Amino acid sequence: MINYNYNNDLPIQNSKEDLLNRSEFAENLATAVTNLPTQNNSFTIGLIGEWGSGKSSILNLFEEKIKNNDKIIIMKFNPWRFSQMDSLYNSFFTDLIITLERNNINKDIITKLKKYKDKIILSSLHILKDVAHVSAPLEIYKMFNKTDKTLEEQKNDLNKILSVINKKVVIVIDDIDRLVSKEVQQLFQIIKSLADFPNIIYLLSFDKNHVYNALNTNQFLGNNNVNKNSEQFLNKIIQMPINIPKINSEDLKTFAEKRITTIFTLYSENIKEKELYNLIKYNVPFMKNLRDLNRYINLLTFNFASLHNKVNLYDLSLLSILQLFDNNIYTIIKNNKQLFNPILLNDKTKKEISKILKNTSEPAKSIIFELFPVINNEFNHIKYYPDKNGNLRKISNRDYFDTYFSLNLDSKKLSKTEQNEIINISKNKKELAKKLILLHEKDQLSSFLINLEGTPKEINENLVYCLITLNNIIDIYYSDYIITIVQEFIKQSTASYNIIKKGLNESKSLLFNLYLVDELQKNESLQDNKKHELKEIVKEKCLSDISNFNIPKEDMYTFLSYVEPLKIANELYSNEDNNELIYKLYSFIRVESHFGESHKKFELKHMQKYYDKEIIKDKLEKIKKNNNPLYENNKELFGLFEKSYNENHIK
Repeated sequence: MINYNYNNDLPIQNSKEDLLNRSEFAENLATAVTNLPTQNNSFTIGLIGEWGSGKSSILNLFEEKIKNNDKIIIMKFNPWRFSQMDSLYNSFFTDLIITLERNNINKDIITKLKKYKDKIILSSLHILKDVAHVSAPLEIYKMFNKTDKTLEEQKNDLNKILSVINKKVVIVIDDIDRLVSKEVQQLFQIIKSLADFPNIIYLLSFDKNHVYNALNTNQFLGNNNVNKNSEQFLNKIIQMPINIPKINSEDLKTFAEKRITTIFTLYSENIKEKELYNLIKYNVPFMKNLRDLNRYINLLTFNFASLHNKVNLYDLSLLSILQLFDNNIYTIIKNNKQLFNPILLNDKTKKEISKILKNTSEPAKSIIFELFPVINNEFNHIKYYPDKNGNLRKISNRDYFDTYFSLNLDSKKLSKTEQNEIINISKNKKELAKKLILLHEKDQLSSFLINLEGTPKEINENLVYCLITLNNIIDIYYSDYIITIVQEFIKQSTASYNIIKKGLNESKSLLFNLYLVDELQKNESLQDNKKHELKEIVKEKCLSDISNFNIPKEDMYTFLSYVEPLKIANELYSNEDNNELIYKLYSFIRVESHFGESHKKFELKHMQKYYDKEIIKDKLEKIKKNNNPLYENNKELFGLFEKSYNENHIK
């Protein structure tokens, strides 16, 4: 069995993974941060770039370059995990306090910072509702005692003592693009007025347009000339804006060549030098960034897995470019075999093809000419040699044309009649659900979904509802298709939000729910309050079903980091099966990689958001003392927990 991993589009972690020469940029950024004078004020750097421009990768490279500097303290803060004001404020200052404690910063600073944090929370929230966030009940009395210092006075005290520490604290904040408008505004309030301490450097990464839109919402900056106001506001916060350098086209080409060659080699096909050159040439006009390349490679991997011994892989690679980047012309080709593979190229056929080409972009037109030499010969007078015997399995051979669109070795192309039949029965949810499951079992669901993408007017409420709710039955790799269909449905239906909301509430696939809601956070057609509500639905489902996670152990840490960090009552796990408990504890093991070396760490702080550490400690000790096989089979987990517990206890 051929094994090739899909690219999960995660940012790179270190310089060894840097194939696009971003390390030098990260090193220059690290040097600039090291030399910044910050004894009197905080300093904010904005790393600005579009989605997919590599911001997170650059942040990881930056951390690698600066981590060994003993004058620098790194704090990574992800605001997307916290959706309510109290959670954002509390979590930011809690993380800052923990970071300073770990780096042995003056205890007086820690004490004052804790009081300052409590004062902020109690000043901004209803006291009875949020007492749980205060470090001690006595503080409630102190903060409202007339002799207590004001918030401004406490901040001035912190400014004085932080200005003389001989270290800089670099606070790295990523994923600002994922926040809704209110959350962006709250985050900037922290940076601009609540935590603008001396020797603090903020390194923010974001898409400028997204932040502009967020600041313009709710009349945050007034009504007049909102874009200008947003820019002026950002200029007051960001002292050093840095635009992500555009990926060098030659570096991107080199990377693409390596990835494409690797896939061909896996299927024992040696791609010709000219074919590789052409694939890069035809891809370049469509690829804006590395994310586009990763999407293309993933699609190619999927298509090769289905069709590698049925079609010509070079032709399939060309067709995949259109499938991903120009699905309209891809659909036209798929539905017009008689035009693109004519038995006889008569005047009527020429006229119809000419009309299609007239409305086709030049890059897509070039691919059509490469795939269909009869058309190329007619319009460009290029001589060709037909694949008469089918030995090359070219798409220009009528016997192989349909196979290119089947997406499965053993299935036939879903006909237009069959497609229409499914659309017609979609008025009945139960019948539609049965039909979709049957398509999946016959490996025809991909064909149906791709056809649906090409005919957005056929997308209706029942189709969207069934596709969302059936994702626990059908495979998760259909997610991209379904999410695209949902996005299209949002454009054309005013009832889309209620259908999506209902589907999420009834869907049993937590992983698909996460994927869908994650993508919908970027949808500009959805209002921020609706995005937030969908996000909360998924978080609530995760919490309510926390005992039934169907997630691989290695993915559990990321999965739980999405969930609103609320403590789960002890009774939910006090009598929990030990096997289940061990399984869940693996979710708090994180693999860290620095300078090519990896080590594992048990995130006790993160675990305490869900479990009481003392109860867990007692349970593990009993398992160990009873010579339970669970201990023998999971010694590493026990050791990592014990190490983290002891380190935390000492502090």
